[in-house]
Amino acid sequence: MHLTHSLALVSLATSTLAFQIPNSNRPSTKHTPSSDDKTTNPTVRDIFQFPDNGSFVDNVVVRPDGTLLLTRIDVPEVWSVDPRTGSGTLAYSFAQQSSDITAVFGITEVEHDVFAVVAGKFTLEGFAAEQGSFGVWRLDFNDDGNYDVLEVPNSWSGEEFSLSKNTPSAVSKIVDIPEAKALGASTLYKPNDEARYLLISDSPDGMIWRVDVDSGEYAAALQDESMLPAPNAPPMGVNGIHVVGEYLHYVSVTKKEYRRVKIDEMANAAGPFELITTEINPDSFDITDDGTAYFATNPENTIVKYTPEGKIENFAGGKNSTVLPGPTCCALDRKGQTLYVGTNGGLMAPVGGTYKEPGKIAAISL
Repeated sequence: MHLTHSLALVSLATSTLAFQIPNSNRPSTKHTPSSDDKTTNPTVRDIFQFPDNGSFVDNVVVRPDGTLLLTRIDVPEVWSVDPRTGSGTLAYSFAQQSSDITAVFGITEVEHDVFAVVAGKFTLEGFAAEQGSFGVWRLDFNDDGNYDVLEVPNSWSGEEFSLSKNTPSAVSKIVDIPEAKALGASTLYKPNDEARYLLISDSPDGMIWRVDVDSGEYAAALQDESMLPAPNAPPMGVNGIHVVGEYLHYVSVTKKEYRRVKIDEMANAAGPFELITTEINPDSFDITDDGTAYFATNPENTIVKYTPEGKIENFAGGKNSTVLPGPTCCALDRKGQTLYVGTNGGLMAPVGGTYKEPGKIAAISL
């Protein structure tokens, strides 16, 4: 649907992982300049920030129209954020589905403006996930002819404006995966024109599940020692995953490894699990077709860039910087010109031991 005037669309919709998160009831909110802030390059722009400390953005995805969808694990919600206006609205709450769904994790576009979303029972206190509670849902944002409130600005630009929904027109369950301990990040794998698989990391078990998006059939696709949590560490193994060509790229959080494995049409291993580098402290990442990757490092408060030539650089933020406290995820826009970063505000590791802020979405021009 297209209008010839500039309009703004505003929505009115409103197993156990065992490490401790610091108390966030009385956070420090003072922004403390540091040498890291002064040298941060390129510029980081805050797009949208939640009002309360403890808000935890887990994943972000870019829609066809350029708006963002972000998942939260402090509440069972998906939010819509418009980078052009800085506005953020609740797109969908899974609380209306079940009180047993308390957090939303991976989100992946599986067809035009249709997203597969991972949700389950999880609490930030003790970082505890309940085995048997996780499932995969479908959120369809395609036009059903019903829109939220339209707000007309004071001035008219006269330029064409593409109108899209901030709330899904349909929500349905794809499948439950009761065997999963703690589903997390996800990615789409299309080995041919007839198959569409959602691959989902299961961090404590060091494995990746394959879900047929159309039939709901699922099975374990990949499992390897490299995906398991490090010995004597919190049970956080494989997390961020992406398919590039014939390879699945993945990170192992507590082992601090970035790896890849060649996969066949069923997403099973078709080659060795190759180590790329151990010089990054990764949580999640996004990657271009040429292999350039950007990593959110969470407690390191940085975005790290990795090039196909093996060059590693601190791209934005800094260990003692409050520019990106607790970056948990990142996503490239569809032109590869902007990197969007989601944060937890330093909830898991306050900057300098004290600084925390509400979770947010920031943008970095590439």
